[in-house]
Amino acid sequence: MHLQFGWLAIQDRGEGDAQRPVPDEEMGETREAQETQLEERYNEAMQAQEEGRSELAKHTYQQILQGRLLQNATAADALLLNVRYLSTKNTAELLQAEGKATEALHAFARATEMDHGDVMVWLHLGSLCEAQD
Repeated sequence: MHLQFGWLAIQDRGEGDAQRPVPDEEMGETREAQETQLEERYNEAMQAQEEGRSELAKHTYQQILQGRLLQNATAADALLLNVRYLSTKNTAELLQAEGKATEALHAFARATEMDHGDVMVWLHLGSLCEAQD
């Protein structure tokens, strides 16, 4: 069930408008709300991946990666950068499992640009490169 709330904003309004709910579009989402939604989407993708629903997981990871919050992430946004990295890595693993070696190789390479220290990503990269010879 989805509940929608109307929030009142304290603004300089006429007396008759003082109790008018302000639509969400006017107020905009807070960064915290956006991060919570991002976390929920990431958890949905991981759940789908664990349950073997690869297409749904891939689609959800791609939506996460294309979201404006991750697109605008900076070095100071550790949580966002970690979600970007993990979504890229998990997408690569799904592609590899589907036998899409070239796409998986590119995705793992993008993951190494984000985190050079994950040994498992390097192992996957090496395995994919060896298989292509």
